[in-house]
Amino acid sequence: MGRTAHTIVVACLCGAAWVVLGATGAEPGLAHGVVGAGMLQAVIFWRLAGGLDAGGDVTGVWVGGMALRLGMFAIVSVLSLGTEWLSRAVGMGFAFGLVVLVLLEAGWLAVATRRTRPAEG
Repeated sequence: MGRTAHTIVVACLCGAAWVVLGATGAEPGLAHGVVGAGMLQAVIFWRLAGGLDAGGDVTGVWVGGMALRLGMFAIVSVLSLGTEWLSRAVGMGFAFGLVVLVLLEAGWLAVATRRTRPAEG
């Protein structure tokens, strides 16, 4: 399933975002949010891909991963919008990073499972 490759791609994307945001003078919180989303995404995908590699039913793992993402998004949103603990930039970076990385995961899984499914017919 390429868990290690996916983790490397996520790390490179988050690192590139960190460099670009730093070079453009963006608020540091944006980069922090993106990296936080990347760390969460890497852990969740690692578990999901491990279940797929084992050939088991991963419905529970997938639902749990989506629930964890939603829960973390809610926590970051409340902390960045309703308190002074996190800046709004962290919340925006986390939300943007999460959306991009979930779309990357969907594409990754579509390509990877297409190669592993038996031909129909």
